[in-house]
Amino acid sequence: MFRFASMSCALFVLLFAAPIFCCGFRVCPSSSQVLQYGKCYRSCIPGFEGQGATCAVGGSCNENEDEDRNEASRCRSYIRGNGVNLVVCSPSSFNRGLALTANHEQSFSMIILNDPQLVWWQDPRGGEQCKGEETCKQENAEKEALHQVRAMNAIHELGVWPGSGEAISRPVGVIINGDLTQYFHPREFDLFERYYVLHSNSPHKDVLRYDLYLGLGNHDYANNVADCGWIREFQYLLRFTNGCAQKAVDTIKGMISCNTSDSFPATKVQNFDSGSLAYSWDHENYHFIQLHNYPTYEASSIGISSSMEWLEEDLKLAVAAKRKIIVNLHDLGDHFHGSGRNTFFTMLKNANVLAIFCGHVISNDNVGFQGNIGSIPVFRGGHGGEVNRNRFLLVRFAPTYLRVIVVSSFGGVPRFEKVGDDTYDKTVYF
Repeated sequence: MFRFASMSCALFVLLFAAPIFCCGFRVCPSSSQVLQYGKCYRSCIPGFEGQGATCAVGGSCNENEDEDRNEASRCRSYIRGNGVNLVVCSPSSFNRGLALTANHEQSFSMIILNDPQLVWWQDPRGGEQCKGEETCKQENAEKEALHQVRAMNAIHELGVWPGSGEAISRPVGVIINGDLTQYFHPREFDLFERYYVLHSNSPHKDVLRYDLYLGLGNHDYANNVADCGWIREFQYLLRFTNGCAQKAVDTIKGMISCNTSDSFPATKVQNFDSGSLAYSWDHENYHFIQLHNYPTYEASSIGISSSMEWLEEDLKLAVAAKRKIIVNLHDLGDHFHGSGRNTFFTMLKNANVLAIFCGHVISNDNVGFQGNIGSIPVFRGGHGGEVNRNRFLLVRFAPTYLRVIVVSSFGGVPRFEKVGDDTYDKTVYF
């Protein structure tokens, strides 16, 4: 058991840590801000690093041009403004209820993917491009993330849905089903936000430009319990080796309860369980559920409980409101097993769930339609961390069907893959 080095240290933790843990946590007011020196500053645009109120190429500039004119000629900077104080976020569960289904329905599209897993990267062709060098792997992981984002932002360039001639409308959002990072280290999460979270000060093209619905995977929190310390913020230093996992959990709580993400439409959330982080939202007559890792996952040390009871109630409400139900989670079978898994599928069957979207397994064959569990079709989204395997799903949600088609993002250009193949281009009628 961990022992404090001194009585003064123990008293310090009791006085300062307890209020943080029992009364919420402190966050920057917006995801477009980063914490430095106890203040929240606007994030610098890519290529610039922040020091206080200034963003500069390389992080700082030589103030004396006479000493090094070459450095001065390279130095570019801008003022991002003064920092603001952290605010306290005190999340709690809520249920806003569901209205009865509307008589008129409109089709819409969404993008679904999983496992960006920054900064993990590998070359599935078996090459030794990086030969174990972590910096090289990180650079390649960033490049693949860039390609994913560029392709998603350019999805309209595909023109029409194959075979139907219907124009591809702007997606109403992007769902990421877990493993946002490799270990939820500060640098990894910074990179994830740089590419996937649209900030108010991100005018450049290489940031995802859609509403973003996040789910956590095992790499974000489960794998990091008692194994990873978040060193950037004092409140997470006090969580010791649970720091990274707790930061991941609080990221979702803040996103939903305290409007900390500029990309997440918090007002659309209908139902939220602060214990499991599960949440649901509606678009048109579809009801979307996000269960994160898997619904029976529990970790008391970071305040995570099962979502099974919450899910049962949420499904009842959606059925009563005559919604078409879509379930999202990360791991559908690796760590999710036993009687709880059987109960889960029975619940989904009884609620006439139309489809399950998951992630976790990232190989060339594990993308697109994965078969049925009972009568429910299962789809796995694409992954953005491997050469030649960058993919995501473009999904059309229509009143009487949904169509799921795999899109390649190789090189940052969207391309349909294997149109007409049942795995890569699947239509489900209901």
